[in-house]
Amino acid sequence: MPGRPTRAEAPAVRSGLRRDLEAILRAFDRAAEGTGVVGRDLLVGGLRVRLRAAGPALLEEFWPSLSHLGAEGAGDVSKVDVDRSPDLTIVLWDSASTGTELPSIPWMFESEQDPRTTRVARGDGLRMAYRASEHELVALDARENLAVLWVPDHKEISVHVRGAPFLVIWHWWMRARDAHPIHAGAVGEPDGGVLLVGRGGSGKSTTAVACLLEGMSYASDDYVMLKASPEPYASSLYCTAKLDPVQASRFPELEPALRGGSPPGEKVLAFMHAFRPDRVIGGFPVRAVLAPRVTDGPRTTARQIRAAEALAALAPSTLLGLPIPDASAFGVMADLVRRVPSFRLELGSDLSSIAPAVRGILAAI
Repeated sequence: MPGRPTRAEAPAVRSGLRRDLEAILRAFDRAAEGTGVVGRDLLVGGLRVRLRAAGPALLEEFWPSLSHLGAEGAGDVSKVDVDRSPDLTIVLWDSASTGTELPSIPWMFESEQDPRTTRVARGDGLRMAYRASEHELVALDARENLAVLWVPDHKEISVHVRGAPFLVIWHWWMRARDAHPIHAGAVGEPDGGVLLVGRGGSGKSTTAVACLLEGMSYASDDYVMLKASPEPYASSLYCTAKLDPVQASRFPELEPALRGGSPPGEKVLAFMHAFRPDRVIGGFPVRAVLAPRVTDGPRTTARQIRAAEALAALAPSTLLGLPIPDASAFGVMADLVRRVPSFRLELGSDLSSIAPAVRGILAAI
């Protein structure tokens, strides 16, 4: 489910952004002097992303959501392959664990800023944003393929950020590579799967978890990276499942994967790679789009729907749910629903009937 309701300002063209970035990077270097640098390599949609964290504290908060992308395999994902250059480097730190504050950048913290607002700036090949609701700074230098993430305290990260780290960075950086983070679940088999689309509460997580428990491959319950050509392809970004407490109680098998500590009323996170690493997959071709909907019936059924209906389920939650909305993703989503069939998945109360219905769709197309 997308994070807290926020409002992103139109990007302001600002001079001095490179100076701001240089000051931020000097602060990272000071933080790393005291803590050392912890490095991890990820493979995201076939691209190598190198994480360089000042100390282990912040990275340890994010790693359970990203562990399935570890580039060195399940045996030891903590190593960096120094002989291979990354396609993107992300430096990250928090002030609480390193004792290093973010430099003063006045435009980010103007007194009149609404706490739900994301303040965005661009210029000189840079993009920078301060998400007030999450107290999170992100920046991307597209020319240098260098990104930054800072938060005040690794212990105060919200469930939304912990379960979907670097979402703004993926959004900015992948766009130039004709790929977009899409608000959708993804399950199937290695040779092809389905996207699960719809607003929060429509049943995407229930469907994704039920399919994993019945032996299907799991790529996401919330966000995937969608690339349209040469064929629609969904790449996994996170191995988390976000469940409200009632949903979680319907899947007692997930108890070992659940991570506590969520505030009352918040969703809880289940880390699927730690739970069933054999069923978490890096991605697959998209064969169909499914729009789940919870019903009062006992069994799950499916019926084909028009492309426009599928797009109406997919596009609004993506465009409004991304921390920084961007209409450029709309074309990729519209192209997807034109190229693959779409179905309404009427979810019944019998959870064991969900996976057979999804498998039946894949077998029929």
